[in-house]
Amino acid sequence: GIELLTVADETARVDGLESGSLDLIMAVSPLDIAALQRDNNVKLSSIPSWSEWFLCIRCDQPITRDVRVRQAIAYGLDRQALLNDLMVKQGVLATSPIPIGCYGHVDATTQYSYNPSKARQLLKEAGYPKGITLNLCCESVLNELLVGEAMVPQLGEAGISINFQQLAPGVAFEDLLAPHPKHQLFILVYGWVNGAPFHFDAGTALHHPKYTGARLTSLVHACNTTADGPARLRLLSEAQNLWME
Repeated sequence: GIELLTVADETARVDGLESGSLDLIMAVSPLDIAALQRDNNVKLSSIPSWSEWFLCIRCDQPITRDVRVRQAIAYGLDRQALLNDLMVKQGVLATSPIPIGCYGHVDATTQYSYNPSKARQLLKEAGYPKGITLNLCCESVLNELLVGEAMVPQLGEAGISINFQQLAPGVAFEDLLAPHPKHQLFILVYGWVNGAPFHFDAGTALHHPKYTGARLTSLVHACNTTADGPARLRLLSEAQNLWME
């Protein structure tokens, strides 16, 4: 028979695998891979997933309602460094909100390189020549904590001072869904379990950014209601390009 155990602590899961008390663990932290590779009694298996790490920006809050502020945040993050240093290259940089390999994915025409100077210029154009302060939170998961801590100095170079807080999963999610959240930024991980297009359509439970721009809202709704294949792919392409912009 197979006994399924829930072991929330990542260190305990790895220790259990190495000691033999656990035969198989899922979703190993990238930070544990090097040590496990040196263990002759352990075999690692990996395959690209449909999970995306996502910095959710609440677009309905006073400061982050301005698209120039959201673009400044994007230019203020060195995603390649986060991938190399914290995820030890176990992944690829996302090029659109739909993961690579999923139905309808495109490499969006707008991409954001690490450019703190560009970020500061955008903040100045938005009326914040001295920079801004934002609140960022993540759930109490080690990898999310490390990513959040690394984001703080990166965004600081771009003129974005960050108050970072790690919260219990239920508490963080409650704030994410609140009409007036304490945080404007949330570190989330989305799993594209069915390969479908946007499952965060405006007005649904998964529409966490709370963006209400009419053009994107109508595009996403059309993507989710159009049965014609080629037409749907065209809509998905247009929606992803607009989302990234």
